[in-house]
Amino acid sequence: MKSNKYNVAIIGLGNIGGGYNFDKNEFSHGNCVKKSDRFNLILGIDKSHIKRKNFEKRFKCFTTNNINNLKNYKVDTVIISTPTNTHLNLVKKVLKIENIKILILEKPCGKNFNETKKIINLCKEYRKILLVNYQRIFNPKWLIFQKILKNQKITGTFHYSRGFKNNCSHVISFLINSGFTKLNLTKIKGELILKGKNIELYFIRNKKKNYYINEGQFFTNNHRILSFNSFNYLKIYNKEKDPSFKTMQNFNKNAKEYDTEYKIKDNLNFKEFHRIISLKKHEKFYNIYKLTSKITDKVR
Repeated sequence: MKSNKYNVAIIGLGNIGGGYNFDKNEFSHGNCVKKSDRFNLILGIDKSHIKRKNFEKRFKCFTTNNINNLKNYKVDTVIISTPTNTHLNLVKKVLKIENIKILILEKPCGKNFNETKKIINLCKEYRKILLVNYQRIFNPKWLIFQKILKNQKITGTFHYSRGFKNNCSHVISFLINSGFTKLNLTKIKGELILKGKNIELYFIRNKKKNYYINEGQFFTNNHRILSFNSFNYLKIYNKEKDPSFKTMQNFNKNAKEYDTEYKIKDNLNFKEFHRIISLKKHEKFYNIYKLTSKITDKVR
């Protein structure tokens, strides 16, 4: 593509599309595009009149309730942030609009593995670039975590709520991107266990209503890692000899702390999206999307 700046339409103007509050550093695609110096926000699309009016007021751009109106605007990038079961049909409609070159889908890509494969194959057929918002495989703040995991054996637990696909697909996509590709998810006595070469993770669902949890504890050969608030904050402890039991190993008390939370002011995701769009090959990312979907598809 000739231009280094892309013109964006967002389909689905709920919270993740544009409803979250910019002033409170709440992530939404509308906030991030508006903040970016690499993308222009041109159009919002939603069936809800109220959502469209709120979007127009907040972002000072046009809106419509008809996806076919996309062809009337100079838009080359479409962000789809609607319920997952609508993704495939929307992708089919968007791909037929010639000026659209890039699709960014909210995770997960399709509602199941078969739909994810169809979406990827359609984008290849129409020669469009597809990005799925698994931000942990894009965000450079996560490189420190990725380096620690390299060539290590990992065990641990991950506690989640709001559904396995919604909360745990980020973790799984990140592990795949870190080199753990031969993964198998099984269910034993109600617990989900992810196993593979050098990895064994237990996923435990919180059953309390109105209580959000997304955190984990992981052990490698040399580290203990605590993650909080959807992996937005990490504490990493190094292994050392136990001061009381000379033949035992332990972990030091002084953790290195890392703030990996997505910051609107940094806008790292969309900076990385811009970089990845410029790459000649995207097959690596397509394989991550497919394998993540294949694994999470085992949980109904």
